Order: sequence, then C-alpha cells, then structure tokens
Amino acid sequence: MSVSFNPVLPWPAVAAIVAAMAYVVFVVYRRRLAGQPDAARLGMMTLRTTMWLLLSLAMLRPSLEWTKPDERPWRIAVLADASRSMTVADGEDGGTRRATAVDLMNAAVERLDGDEQVALQLFDFDETLRPAEDEPAEDADGDWTDLAAAIDGLRERSRGERLLSAVVLSDGAVRTPDPTAGAATQSAELLAQETGASISPVRIGTSDLSTRGIDLAVEDILVNRVAFAKKTTPVQARVRLSGYSGRPATVRVLLEDRDGKQIGEAGSFRVPDAGRDTTPSKEVTVEGGSVVMPVDLSFTPETQGEVKLRVEVVPDDEEIRTANNARETLLTVRENGLRVAYFDTARWDQKFIRRVNRTDRIQLDYVFTPDADSLRTALREGDWFKPNQYDVYLIGDLPAEAFAKDSEFAEGLVAAVRRGAGLGIVAGSSILSRPPPDTLETVLPATWGSVVPRQREDGFRFVPTPRGLGHYVLRVGQPGVWDELPPLERVFPVEPRNETILVLAETPEGTPLILAADTGNSRTAVLASADTWLWYTAGFPEVHQRFWQQMLLWLGRKELDTDRQTFITAEPQVVDRGQRVGLTFGARNED
Repeated sequence: MSVSFNPVLPWPAVAAIVAAMAYVVFVVYRRRLAGQPDAARLGMMTLRTTMWLLLSLAMLRPSLEWTKPDERPWRIAVLADASRSMTVADGEDGGTRRATAVDLMNAAVERLDGDEQVALQLFDFDETLRPAEDEPAEDADGDWTDLAAAIDGLRERSRGERLLSAVVLSDGAVRTPDPTAGAATQSAELLAQETGASISPVRIGTSDLSTRGIDLAVEDILVNRVAFAKKTTPVQARVRLSGYSGRPATVRVLLEDRDGKQIGEAGSFRVPDAGRDTTPSKEVTVEGGSVVMPVDLSFTPETQGEVKLRVEVVPDDEEIRTANNARETLLTVRENGLRVAYFDTARWDQKFIRRVNRTDRIQLDYVFTPDADSLRTALREGDWFKPNQYDVYLIGDLPAEAFAKDSEFAEGLVAAVRRGAGLGIVAGSSILSRPPPDTLETVLPATWGSVVPRQREDGFRFVPTPRGLGHYVLRVGQPGVWDELPPLERVFPVEPRNETILVLAETPEGTPLILAADTGNSRTAVLASADTWLWYTAGFPEVHQRFWQQMLLWLGRKELDTDRQTFITAEPQVVDRGQRVGLTFGARNED
C-alpha cells in the first residue's frame, strides 16, 4: 500500500491557502462564538475544524494505492531456426548450424533449471512458429525461414504473459516466397511495444547460400523523382548477391512501355537504348558469400509524363526465389529538357561551360576536336546530326577545315539548323581566321574577315544593350551585376550580318559581344569572346552558369516552362508489391 499526493496548486500556494483557512476557523470564528454556551461553541468549532481538514485534504488530492505482486515467473522465449539452411555444416567440429542451436538451447535449460523466478520456453520455427519438444531435435527440414511470422507468432502467444525477452537462434538467411510478408524489424517493434520484452538475435553460421542455393536481390533504388527528356538520368541500385561468388550478374534498368495501353492497364518493360553517355545495363562480379554493393546505371528518357522504372538483377536459372530480383519506382519526366552537342578544343571556357551538365534540364555532350583528324574520328563514331538527336549545337574554336567546301560536318550542321536546331558560336582564333564559310553564311547572325583578337591591359567590360537587358539570355539577376563582373581579356571583332540582327551586349566602345537571330525554326548566336570563364573564377559562378544555361535554353526554344498546372505525386516512390502508397494531388495557379 502506498499514499501519494497531487495538489491542485503548487505546494507553497496550497500551504498559504490552508494557513489562511486555519486563521479564519481558529481565530475569526472563535471570537464570534465567545458568547455562546459551551456545548454550542464546542459543536460549532468541531464542525468548522472538520470542514477545514476536509478542504485541506481535498486540495492535496491524496491517493491510496494497493498493489498485488504478480508472482508468476518471467518467461524467456528461445526461438531456434529449423529450416533447411540450418543443415549447413559450418559449425565447430564440423557440426551443423541446427546442432549448434540445439546445444545453446540445452545449455540455457541446464543453467536456468530450478530457477523459480524465470521460466524458459523453447520454440522451433521455419515458415511458422511451434513449441519445441522437451529434447529439441537436430533435424531441420523446413522449406524456408520467415522471421517475421515467427515473431508475430510469439507475440500472439505472449498476450497476458510476463515475457522478459526473446532469443532468436538463426543463420539469418530469410527466404519467403510471399513478397508481401512483413519485415522482421516491424514485427519485433510490435512485440517490444506490446510486451516490453527485448529481442536478442544470435547469428549462427552465415546467411551465405553458396552451399545450397542462390539469391539475387535489389534492395533499394536511388533516382531523382523529376527527370527531363533527352537528359541523362543517373540511377543507383543497391543489390545483394548471395551464393554467387565469382559469377557475373546483370543489373539493368527497364522502362514501362505504355504504347497502346489504357489508364490502369500495365505495360511490358523494356531496356532503354544505350546512348553515348548512358549505361542502362551492367555486369557485376563479386568475390565472397553474400555481398551488398551499389551499381551505377543511367538512361535517357525520350518522352514526357509519368514513367514507371524498374531495376532488376536478371534471375539465374538455379535461383529458387525471384520475387526480390526487382524493385520499381515512379519518376516524372518533364518535356523541356535540352540536348546539346558541344564541339571545342582545350580552352578555359569549355571547362566551365560544361558544368551546365550539373543542372537537371540540360544534357551537354562534349566532343574534344583540336584538329581535323579528331573531328573526322568523332563523325565516324557518332550520329551527331540525326534528326531530333540534339536541340542545340555549340561550336567552339574548331579548325577552319571543318567548314571547308563539301565538309561532312558543315553540311550536317547546316541541315540540323534548318530543321530547327539552335546554333551557338563561341569565338576563337581558328574558326575566325578566315571569313565565314559559305555553308554557314545563311544561318549565322554575324560576319567577319580574317580576324585577329583585340587585347588591352584593362580588358573589355561586358555591357548589355537596352534590348539585351530585357532579353531572356541576360536576365541573370539585378541589372547592376554586369558592372561587377571582371572585364573580358580578348574580343574578336565581328559585325551583324544585317540591320535586323539583335545585339544583346557590346563593349563600352560599341564592339558587339553577343549577336543573336531568331529566323524561321532556328535560333543562332555568336559570342565574340571566349573569356566568360573569368566570371566564374572571380567569384560569380552563379552568374556564369545561369548565363550559359539561359543561352542554351533560348537557342533550343526551351526558355518557357510548359509543365502542366495540375499534379499528382506518390509517396513513397520506391515500393514493394503489397505496400501501401499515398497519393497527393493538386493544382498550381500563376503564383
């Protein structure tokens, strides 16, 4: 029995109120009863004293607790794996894993024999849980191990019981044919919450299946939820290879093919085409029994919309369980991605321009072309001018031979531009060493003679023209940011091809720095300097990167975001079959 108090107010306040009531009862009221007969005075004081005591006690809110101890002994449950994997003989002295588990169970029984406070309960489990015999057998013929089912079974048997702890003896090789079976960790958490018992796993042997079978599994997928069409999308998978030492396993990305499918109808999966910089499939080989490893893959989405992506380890013919060989997720492919082919030599500017590849929307493929031979090699190895292959072509300081008469490169480039691809020229001594080639004259916004770059000690400030300040390409922040940028070291004197050409920027003396044209289906631009990298190294990397991103997006007519205003998202994105998925949907307004 125990008594406790829980006063209605803090103790000092209660003490003050009790003292005030005592003063009223024993001083004030007592004076008023002074003229009363002794019997009446005694009765009234008794009543008032009793009331004072009751009120004081009520303010203290006392509680009286009787407890009856539970004299039942605590239970310790020992669960021993009885599946076929426990017959592997990798224990001490060549014994099986099951024999090791039985020895541990017998040792526990012997140690706790005669203890009146603790009772030991023995269980066997494979796909189900069942009480063990008085003398556990070393036979193990269960089809598979299901730890979650075993722990759930113990939880059901422990309702109303005093369960102190559970000890699980197993090799940890969990194999269940049901892909929707609950995880053992979740079952263990429920057991701990309902009973307060601890769970102690004891690993016996190893979960390696090399002596009895193979299991290949994809454990997780890491991929951005939003991808862009024509932009290489990296995918990292975490795969587990058990019993597969020294043998190659194929890990691959698959995309759902929804051609001709209705809403709610599943499509078949196919491996996306391998591109110049994509790896949709990869072979991996491991040494060891059971290995978890990351595998880096990539693919290029071709169309917009919601895409179901699957990563799988191709099943082996000897594999018994294949339900865990693949996992799936969803990603949104947005249509305004941009594919850029960039031909240039080893210049400072190309190093920093290529960093636009870090953005989600732009896929820039760089081709190192220091001379005519390297350019011819690149043309043999890639179909650069295939229709719809690239949205923008960025040309750096290519050798003048690239634009000679009957040049395969020049003809392909002009054909692509006339189909609607954007074209950007970043000035250089080689490409500007002679007048513009006839093949490009009709598509370029600039003209030049045999150009020698201009240089001076204080450089050339980059000054946007009034029309350039309002143009999408130069909207990189506050207009004053252009005054803070370091000057360009070299400028090539180029002139607008005609009066309709848009000059976006110039030097303070009026020499054009950016010439742009929007003609027909294509857009073209010429930059009269290759020194924008100075902005990046002088502490303005955001300005440099945003300028080049917007230049390329404008050339490819991708400057306007055309994403739909209604949306729906799924959470989580990576799921197993049978797992619940929440959907969030809504709409965006102009803000």
